[in-house]
Amino acid sequence: SARFAGRSRVIVVGDRVSFTGPRGPKGLYVFWIWLQAILMSAAPVALVWAIVALDWRMLLWALGMLVASTIVMAIGAGVWPGLGEVPGLTEGHYPTLEFSASDARDVTIGPGWAKGGLSVILLPYVGPIDQLAVDHAVSWWGPDENGREVRYAIHCYDEKDARRLYSLLTSGSE
Repeated sequence: SARFAGRSRVIVVGDRVSFTGPRGPKGLYVFWIWLQAILMSAAPVALVWAIVALDWRMLLWALGMLVASTIVMAIGAGVWPGLGEVPGLTEGHYPTLEFSASDARDVTIGPGWAKGGLSVILLPYVGPIDQLAVDHAVSWWGPDENGREVRYAIHCYDEKDARRLYSLLTSGSE
C-alpha cells in the first residue's frame, strides 16, 4: 500500500526512518487493486450461481474470472517493479519518505506484509508469497507523505538484515 516497487533503501538513524525507492503511480495502483478486487469477487459469485442455477456457463464464467485475475496479478507483479524505476531514471532520484520510528507500528518479520485488505484481494497468491517472506520480509504500518497510515514491506537479502531492520524499527535507535 506504500506503492514502493523494486529496490528500496531504508535508513534508520536515531528515531528517524528514511525510506527511498522507486514508487509506482498512485492512480495505476488504485486501478489495479480495484480490478483485482472485482475479478476476485466475481469468481465465487459465479461459482455459487452455477451451483444454484445448475448452469455450466456460469461455471465457465467463474473459471474465466479466476484466469483473468491470475493474468492481472501476473502483469502487475511483473511490471510494477520496472514501472517504479521510470521516475528515478527521468528525475535522477527516487522519492523519499521520512517519519519517526515511533510511528512504525505492528512491525513483523515474515508473513504480515499483506495486512490491511491486500490479503483478501490477493488471496490465491498470499500463501506462496508468505513462504518467500519467512525470516526475510519486514513489514509495518507507518505514515505516507499525506499522513495516511499505509503498510510498508521490505524483503531483505538475508535473515540478519531483516532482524536488524526489525530491531531498529521497534527500538527506534541506531
